[in-house]
Amino acid sequence: MPGSLVRKLTLPNTAYITNNYDLMGRLTNTALLTSGQSLLDSYAYAYDIANERTNVVRMDGSYVK
Repeated sequence: MPGSLVRKLTLPNTAYITNNYDLMGRLTNTALLTSGQSLLDSYAYAYDIANERTNVVRMDGSYVK
């Protein structure tokens, strides 16, 4: 399953989104970058043993638990 997940999505304006997953296929982080690879936005995720998201960390360091 992890092999079929979207890792990079190029947008019409040539910016792109990258996604990373853990071995269970859960999204661990996503980032929006310009075509010149400048980071515009990002999110990182953590999960509990029930596969529920337990927190989100944003690019600016703020987070939600």
